[in-house]
Amino acid sequence: MKMGPIIEGATLTITASGTGDYKSEIAQVRAHLWHNCNQHLLHLTIVCVLMLVYACSAAPAMGTTRAILPNSAEQSDYAAGISALHNHQYGGAEKFFRKAAAAGNARAMWHLGALYQRGWGVPLSCQKMKAWWQKAAAAGDATAIGISYSLGWEGLRNYTKAMAWLRRAAASGSANAMCRIGVQYQQGWGVKLSYHKAMAWYRRAAAAGSIDAMDGIGFLYQQGWSIGRNYQKAMAWYRRAAAAGSTNGMYAVGFLYQRGWGVPPNFRKAMAWYRKSSAASNFYAPMLAGFLYLRGYGVTRDHGKAMAWYRKANSRCRNAAAIGLVEAMYAMGVLRLHGWGTRQNSGKAMRWLHKAAAAGFANAACEIGVAYQHGLGVPKNYRKAMTWLRRAATAESTDAMVGIGEAYQHGWGVPENYQKAMAWLRKSAAGGSFGGMYMVGVFYQQGFGVQQNYHTAMGWYRRAAVAGSTDAMYTIGSLYQRGLGVTQDYKKAAAWWRRGASAGNSWAMYGLGCLYDKGDGVPYSKSKAIAWWRRAAAAGNPYAKTALAYGISNPWSDLLSLALNPLVLVAVLVVFLFVVGVMKLIGRH
Repeated sequence: MKMGPIIEGATLTITASGTGDYKSEIAQVRAHLWHNCNQHLLHLTIVCVLMLVYACSAAPAMGTTRAILPNSAEQSDYAAGISALHNHQYGGAEKFFRKAAAAGNARAMWHLGALYQRGWGVPLSCQKMKAWWQKAAAAGDATAIGISYSLGWEGLRNYTKAMAWLRRAAASGSANAMCRIGVQYQQGWGVKLSYHKAMAWYRRAAAAGSIDAMDGIGFLYQQGWSIGRNYQKAMAWYRRAAAAGSTNGMYAVGFLYQRGWGVPPNFRKAMAWYRKSSAASNFYAPMLAGFLYLRGYGVTRDHGKAMAWYRKANSRCRNAAAIGLVEAMYAMGVLRLHGWGTRQNSGKAMRWLHKAAAAGFANAACEIGVAYQHGLGVPKNYRKAMTWLRRAATAESTDAMVGIGEAYQHGWGVPENYQKAMAWLRKSAAGGSFGGMYMVGVFYQQGFGVQQNYHTAMGWYRRAAVAGSTDAMYTIGSLYQRGLGVTQDYKKAAAWWRRGASAGNSWAMYGLGCLYDKGDGVPYSKSKAIAWWRRAAAAGNPYAKTALAYGISNPWSDLLSLALNPLVLVAVLVVFLFVVGVMKLIGRH
């Protein structure tokens, strides 16, 4: 990521009468961090922090908490560094910041860490970034101390203390602190979870120049948590962040193109954005690029390239996780659980997921629950699954709510109860989960615990499709194809299946192939049918493989079907009559 154009210049100063309860704490933090920072620096690669939507630590930090002489040489060097930074003269900025830091200026130490984080004027190095930020925290910088507590450096994770320090820094204008406070409200770390307050803090931080806050605003609009989902606004904020240099913004733009949220699905554009984000060292982007190669979406399917991308993701996640980024810990767990780019190791996967869950990351708790529920890398254990899913649901994980609903639907570890299942699915849908919306539609279509109603089911499927559910797109097409609850319409079935297929749904690809094979709602074409079946089979659809075996093993079926097509027969008859007429005219002359 690049830092925004706005450089913070305010200084947080504590006089002798204003140290209060913080003086002893600063001393403790200083002693602890100085003792450990040079002994425990991790050998990180150059990429670990640039991806984090929640890092909120990109822009220069607030000032030191010690008294500063305004006319000192130290302040002159610091001011010269800020001026050079404003003018994008990063080499000069590094020189002046280093001189000021040597004189004890905590804010200069923070800026040096930011330069190493970005690779501006110095080789990009997460190791040196962390070292300088630890020094800034030891020297009393409020933002640095808050982030140290939030990320748990040197065993100091304490979200309540983090919030206290971040509020002090934010009160003096720190965009970093404002953004990180937004993160804590979004995650419920040290405060009661509140998406409205998270959005308010993100907006304040974005106005102060935080590009990470721009990512945060986009994410809240994407998820629709308590503020209403709006993919267009999400895309606008992600693009704004990406234009300012946010690798997470770049990744997010690609993800919206992949899912077709707010824009037509476009895997090629998605891959282009993932490549751009990955080149700037984002760790999520290689995971999604690997997935596209694994499935052959927008690129030629290539398992080798998929694994190469996953290995890159593994390397970056390992380094990011080492400095306490819970999203990276979660990603490490997922990669090892599925064996993507690394040897599958459920033990290590669970350790990483437990570590992220212990830090309060709801997605990790949900992943653990799903793993136990479906036996993914671990033996099935419905009791443990329900425990973890409830824990994640308490933290507002809508995916966990869907998992609990499915447990009650199937009787996994709990008595089968469609009413309770529906209650959880509705709660998930109310939170913006398209999975929950889709499952509510399934319950109405099948009559599970409710009166069967295709019309109501269709309404829920449409809501889910608008939110991005490819399963809903396929199911809507199926209802039109079969005429269930709607007038049978093959053209509408084809339209919905084409939409789902463009977003990567293998069943929609298979369905389109079947329509082309019969000429229902689309011009008959055996070649197009086989092409769609090939795509579906590559995506793992078993029915498509059977269809291919039949379609390709009967090379004459295309000609036979063409010959029996009514339109072709009429055309042949017209041509025949025309030729006969011409021959008669020639015979008369």
